Parts: sequence; structure tokens; C-alpha cells
Amino acid sequence: MKSLCSSYRQLVIPEQVGHLSLVFQQGVYVNVTVGISLDRLLSDFWGLSSDFIEQNIQTLFLDSKPVDDLNAAIVGDRSVIALSAAMPGLVGASMRRGGYYSGMRHNISLKNQVNIRQTVHSGCIKVKLFNTLIKDMGPLLLKNGFFVKAGILQDSVPDLVKKRIDENAFVFICSDISKI
Repeated sequence: MKSLCSSYRQLVIPEQVGHLSLVFQQGVYVNVTVGISLDRLLSDFWGLSSDFIEQNIQTLFLDSKPVDDLNAAIVGDRSVIALSAAMPGLVGASMRRGGYYSGMRHNISLKNQVNIRQTVHSGCIKVKLFNTLIKDMGPLLLKNGFFVKAGILQDSVPDLVKKRIDENAFVFICSDISKI
């Protein structure tokens, strides 16, 4: 997203992510390699172990579609990825990756994208984290840095931004000063 790279404000904050829960739920923008599988993004790019992915990331959405096969889901520029631990109830059970009730959503599930031609390049995606993944993955995103719309930041954590910023402007948030 060109607008993210060309004009933004920087903010360095401590590594605690609890106060950023609403920000993570609404979504943060991350510069990543796109044109790769969701599995490669999680394991190679973010360094998550296959055990962590299997045990902790139970529900995944790519561009509003539930994902069962992480290798068949290709992350594109401006994709939106939502990650959650297990969610309760029938809806949670039916959205769970590879779950017993996942067949109930076969019409809306992401189809195999491996044969779709994608070039591997730098891009930007929106990442939404829910429930325990905020605590588990939030520090990783915070350490590497991410962009968030100022309006979301000001509404969710008003004491973090002392001076009013245009709500459509982006703020780069990072806990590691060497990333700035």
C-alpha cells in the first residue's frame, strides 16, 4: 500500500499488548512477502512453529473466507487475514480449521489457490487477531512493527496519542526502536 510507505507518523511503545486488544481486533497493516502460502507466511516469515500453528491457530480467514488448507491459501497484496484460537459454540466449531463441522461451510470456504498465478513480492496485508492470539502473537507483530489508522488508535487507546492526528493517516507502531 503506497499510502502506508509514503506518509506516516512513528510511535514506539512498550512490549505489553493488552492495551492494544481493540486495535488488533480491528486490524493492523503489516509489510510482508506476498504471493506465498498462508503456511509460509506464518512459519517462514513470522517464525511460528508448526506445533504452535496447529494447536493455537484454530480459525483462519483469508479475505473473509474460512481456510482449512494453509498451503493452498495464497496471501496477496492487500489481503485481510483474521486469526483466532478456538471459538465457542456451533459457529466456532463450524469455522474451526479442519473441524468436524467444517463441512457445514463448504460453500463459503476458501478454495484451493495453488494454481492461481501469483508473483512473490513485497506487499502489505491487514492482520486481525482475536482472543488468546492477541497475547500470543501481538508481541511479535509489535516487535516487528505495524501500521494502524490513526482514527482506530485514537478511539481504542486515546491516551497513547497525545496530539490529534488526521483519522485516515497511518501511525507506525513498534516496540523495537531499531526497526524505525
